[in-house]
Order: sequence, then structure tokens, then C-alpha cells
Amino acid sequence: MPSICDIKPGETALDGLNGVADVTQMAMNTQQQPDPITIVCPPKPDDYAVGWVKKGPQEPAFWPPYPEAVAFLSAFEKSSAVRRVRATAMMDAYYTLDVRELPKSDLDARNVRGNLEDQQKAVTAMSAAYNAGTLSFSAFQNSALDVAKELAYISRYLNNLDASMAKVPCIKRCSDMCEEIIALLTNLKGPLTVNTAVQIVVEVVTNLNTVLAALTSITTGYSVITNNESIPNFFLMRLLVAYKINPVQSATNSYASIASSQLTALLHNKQQWLFDIMQRMIADLTKVLGSNEDVSFYLKGGRGLSYLLKKPEEGENDWDTQILINPHLPYDKWWETYYAVQNAVNNRLTRYDFIFSANLMANAPSLIAATNTAKAALANDPKLTDGIFDAAMSLAIQASLDDQDFAQDEDMVLENEWQQATRNLSGNCKAELIDVGVPRVCTIELLEQWEHVRDGITSSAQGIPFPGAPYFIDEFIGMIRECDAGVSPSPTKRPKRLKRLLNVLLPEVTGFTAFRDAQAAVGATAQLNTSLQKIAQITNAQISALATIMLGQFCTAYELAADPNLAQNFDDLAADALDTAAINALMSVDSQADAVFKWCHTISKTMTAHLALRGKTLSDHVPDITDLVAKTVQGERISPVIEGSFAICLHQQMNNGEARNKVAPAEFATISLYYPDCASDGDITEDMFQAMVTKVLAVETPYFGAVAANPQTRTIKVFAKQAIPLQAGSYAPLVIEFTLRSMPIGLNTAIGPQGILLLALQPLTVWCRGRAAGVSEWATRLQLTETYGALIEMAAQARVV
Repeated sequence: MPSICDIKPGETALDGLNGVADVTQMAMNTQQQPDPITIVCPPKPDDYAVGWVKKGPQEPAFWPPYPEAVAFLSAFEKSSAVRRVRATAMMDAYYTLDVRELPKSDLDARNVRGNLEDQQKAVTAMSAAYNAGTLSFSAFQNSALDVAKELAYISRYLNNLDASMAKVPCIKRCSDMCEEIIALLTNLKGPLTVNTAVQIVVEVVTNLNTVLAALTSITTGYSVITNNESIPNFFLMRLLVAYKINPVQSATNSYASIASSQLTALLHNKQQWLFDIMQRMIADLTKVLGSNEDVSFYLKGGRGLSYLLKKPEEGENDWDTQILINPHLPYDKWWETYYAVQNAVNNRLTRYDFIFSANLMANAPSLIAATNTAKAALANDPKLTDGIFDAAMSLAIQASLDDQDFAQDEDMVLENEWQQATRNLSGNCKAELIDVGVPRVCTIELLEQWEHVRDGITSSAQGIPFPGAPYFIDEFIGMIRECDAGVSPSPTKRPKRLKRLLNVLLPEVTGFTAFRDAQAAVGATAQLNTSLQKIAQITNAQISALATIMLGQFCTAYELAADPNLAQNFDDLAADALDTAAINALMSVDSQADAVFKWCHTISKTMTAHLALRGKTLSDHVPDITDLVAKTVQGERISPVIEGSFAICLHQQMNNGEARNKVAPAEFATISLYYPDCASDGDITEDMFQAMVTKVLAVETPYFGAVAANPQTRTIKVFAKQAIPLQAGSYAPLVIEFTLRSMPIGLNTAIGPQGILLLALQPLTVWCRGRAAGVSEWATRLQLTETYGALIEMAAQARVV
């Protein structure tokens, strides 16, 4: 809206935002389209939240409410777009998508908007009353003085939100005008003529309305706040600039996705004023959230990586952040904390809306100049415009893959219609400013990052928190492994991710050396000496570190430290597959890294197939295992309980395979021998332990062979008598690991095959989540994620039986 905040005609904030749209529109139309694409920045829509509301009082017959009910979808479908649609379609059977205003809160930023509305009403009312003769001049004078003081207060409030606000001409003009009105009304002397009084009223009302229009233009803002609680695995609070694109194109809205990416890039990149205020926004949000020990906040993505590499000015695009809420909190306390966090973040995002809008007004010429330069470059050569053309092509390929997935199922297009509910509110594409993600309470991601990422978060000199090297290394390796497996939703980003990964594998990067050494120690603990020696022959330190880290991932994923026989054969397999001479002969570090990833992919495929065969063999011998357990505890006051992955597989067998998700094969049978007469594990004596070892050894069976006992850990390992093949070698696998324990209070069990006790579904779900959170090897993590979903699914079925 025109106001004293306009710099000069044609160079307003909205002109700058529409300039960004013009560049994106030109870039997309360099390709031949069925219809020319148009993009505009409309007047700002309202902030909103979207979530779910039950359709009725009954719980769903199959799926529980959204607390992680659709976790199974995280691995079931290949395409993230399809997973999102499937999840929402399932929820829609029992819930209604609820679009509403942001949660109400009595906090300063929301109150400022309400206060301005009240002052506008007051000015309109007193002007009308004075003109109608029902309000005296002295009463008008007092009312106008109150309004001017309130508007001066709001101007001071805006000025103090950020260091940049003192440099915004609009705010200073508003403040000066308010002070002039206050001085005028305070210093009036003696009786006034009617004409003088009318002249003063007209001047004061005009100036108050001018200030109101200016302040409203800032506090109404040019960005939109959204809260999305309809996403399966996390909540998302976002500050964005809304745009409209026509046509949207395809069931997956591919044009909108491409436009959103480019709008975001063009708004952020090469705008120093925006970088400066965004950096202070993140630092401010850090302070707000830092007072709660159950909350952890950090900057992630490309921006977070740029701080880790000590090159924050090289960061690109929006600012992607994460909030972790302690997953060990009681359920009610977790949700209480979440709502407090949501309230604080929404208030801050509203403040940032004010800051962004005021600075956008002041810096519109810079944005317009940048867009004009980009348009000229684009007209000259579409392929030389900061990667806009290439990025658009990359996203188009990605969207095409999603379209193919959708095309395989006619119902998918109908199921996708729910997305229009949010697009109609804030535009069907956007330029993002800040994303604040909050993983849901029971997700693997939350537990993983709380346990393994939180303690590695450090802060820049500017107060920006970011994770250390391990977070980014694991993330990039996982993304590249996903590409190499042919299931990545964005395969064209592989070269960029490889480049970022190599940038982190350097001694000067915070946390890298300690992480590499820790992964080497994992391999040494599993006695993978041949593989470690082979890796040491790689001359490039970055590539050697990459192979070391991957070897450590395999050790953890396959529990090699628990099974020395498997570890020995794996060591031979990994060492034989690693051709260090060929790697050293490659000319580029990228090609060397690709060779290591190929080595990793080969091992993963081989081991995935082998462990599936091993798991089937274990399942085939359930009667032998249960018979051994029964004979071992016969006549003893001991409760044997099968736990871990083997218990999950037995639950799946009893479920008759009705769960849609697959269950990862069991490594071996983990069995706890609970002693009800022992108050603590310390009450289990060495004599009791040795007596149990003797009983295990006394059971004669053709399936079981060697027995290894460790009194320090109170574990008894039973190995198979018959060796199984692994590539060129063979080994006798670990079959059972007994652990002697005291009986815990409230142990939750279920009856399994041959009447043996299994750990119940609920505690197994907790165990599986913890196991998945501790595994970073991509293929095993994927299997455990599916297993986690299967457990949730079986638990849901059990509740309605």
C-alpha cells in the first residue's frame, strides 16, 4: 500500500518481490511449455496453521491417531511425494484436514497488530465524532494525543527489534511524525478559532492515518507464517513469501516445485542486507530457545554446513533449522514443551516478518537491481545465470520421476487433492525465508539427533548453532548411498552432495578427526585388521577417511563386535573387494570417492543378501532354540524372554504377515534370563553364572556348537555347529546370546512359539527405535525403519482385536 515507507514510485517492496517472480518466470519459459508460465506475488495472505481433527469420537479401526501412526510410510514407498500423499489419504479416512488461524498467544508481536487495528478504529471514530459535532476539540485533543503516544511506542518497539531497524527510513519517519503530533497537541495555548481547530483536526487525523498506514504496511508484512502439523514425521513452522504460479502442472505440482526453488534462491543470493538480518534472526531464535534444557536448536542444511566450514557468506537459499525436544520426556510433558516452543517460535517469526518487511522496503532498489541484472543475463544466455537453468532442469527431472509414480495409480491424483487446501491459502509456490522443523515425539530422527547430534552442536561468533562434522558426513553418505541404490527422490543432486561431503572430510573441520578416529576404533574393536590395513594404503587422506567411516558404519550395522566369526569373514570380504591400487591410480578425488562408494555398495548388497539368508536359517530353527532354552532353565526360578530382532521376527510370524511393512532379518536370538529373586544385576553371583554355563553346555543338539562365556558382561554365546557360506569363505554364526539379569518391575511380555515368552510389541518398538537411531549404514537403517513401522502397525492391529 502507498505510504511514507515508499522509497519512490516504481521501487516499492512489492516491485522487488515481483522482480524475483519475473526472473523465475523468464527462466522457466526458456523451455518450451504447453502454456506460458506466469508468476506473481499477490497481496499478503493471512498466516495460518494446518493439522488434523477427528471425524468422530471413535478411534480408527486400524490406524491410531497421528502420533507417528504413519511411520511405516517412511520406507514403504520409494517416492517422498507418494509417501506424503499416501500418508495423508490414510489419515483422511478418520480425520479432517483442519486449516485455521495460527495458535493464539498473548505475546508482543501478535499484540502489536491488534493494537494498530485498535488505534485505526480510534482515529476513525474520533474523526467522525468531531465532524458530527458530538466530540469537543479538547476531547479530540486528548484522544489524538493518546493515539500518537501509542503509535510512537509501536515505532520504538519496531526500532528495537533488530539492529537494522534503526536504519530503516520508514520507521524513523513514523517516529518523527508521532513526536511532531505529540508536540503540537501538547503545546496548544489559549482558545482556538473554529477554523484553526478544524485545520488542526484535519492535519492531525491525516498524519495519524499516514503513520498508521506506514506501520500497518510493516506489521502486515510481505511474508507469511505457516504451521504445518499434517506431515507424517515432523512439524514445520515456516516464514515464506507467497507467490502464485499458473499453470501449476501435473499431479505433483512440478512447475510450482521448480518455481519455489528458484524464487528462494533469487531472493536470498547476493542480497547482503537479507543475509545480515537472517543471521541475526537465527541468533535471536537461539537465545529464545536456549533457556530450556529439554530443547536443542541448530541450523542445518547448506547454511549450517557453510558455518561448519567457516564460510557463512557462501551459504545459499533459505535458512533451514531444527528443534529437538527431549524424546525421554513423559508424553504429556513432551507435548507441553512442544506447545510452548510453538508459541515462542510463532511470536518470533511474526517479529521477523516485521523486520523482513521493513528492510525489504528500505532495500527494494537493491533487489530490483539484482533482478534486472538477472533478467538481462537470462535474456543473453539462459545457461549462464547462476545455475537457474540447470537447477530448473534438475528439479524437472525429479518432478518427472514423481509424476511417473503417480501415473502408476489413478487414485493418487485424487488423493493428492488435499494439498490444494494449503496452496489456496498461501499461494501455490513460495520463496522460503526460515524453516523450523520439529521431529515428532516418537520418530527415529528425533532420538538419533538427540542422542548423537545434540552434544556436537557448536556456535559461530555470531551466535549461530550448527552441528559438527559427524552429522553432515552421515547425512551426505546416506544421501549418496540412496542415489547409488536407485531410490533417491533427487538423484541429480549427487555431484553436489559428493562435493559437500569431501569438503567436510578435512582435519580443519570441527569434529572430523575425532569422528574418523572413533569409526576406526569401531573397526579395531571388531578386529577388522586386514580391512583397516588395506584402507591405510589409500594415499588420499580424504578418501581413506571416507572408507574408514564406512567400515565403521558396517561394524555397527552388522553387530560385528558381537559375532567374531562373522567379523573375521567380513574382514576378508571387505579387504578383498577394496582395490586400493586402482583407487590410487584414479586422477580425481571425485572418481576416487565414487570407487569407495562402489565398494560400499557391493559390500552392502552382498551382506544384505547374506543376512537375509542367515535370518531365515535362524527362523527355521525356532524349535531348536526354544528347546535349548526350556532345557537350560528347567527346574530353575528363571524367566527366559526373547528380545531384540529375533522377538520381532517371531511376532511377525504370529501376525501371519498381515503387516504391510517388512521386518529386518534377525542377527541372532537375544535372550534375557531374568532372576526374580535378584533385586539387582549385582546379586547375580559368579557361581550362578557358571552354573548356567554348565547347563547350556549340557544340552546336546545337532544344531548348536561352541559356547563362549563372559562373566564380566554375564553373557553366554552359543554358536551354530554347521558353518554357513559368505562369499569365498564360511563361518559358524552366533545363534543365541544369553544375558543373566535381575527381574525388572513391570516387564511387558507376550506368549510366543512353544509357549516361550517374547518381549511385547510396545517395548520392542522402543528398542527398535533406539537400534535404528544408532545405525547410520543406509541399507540397514532403511530395514530398521521399515521394521519400526511394522511394529507400530502390528501394535495398532493388536489394540483392535
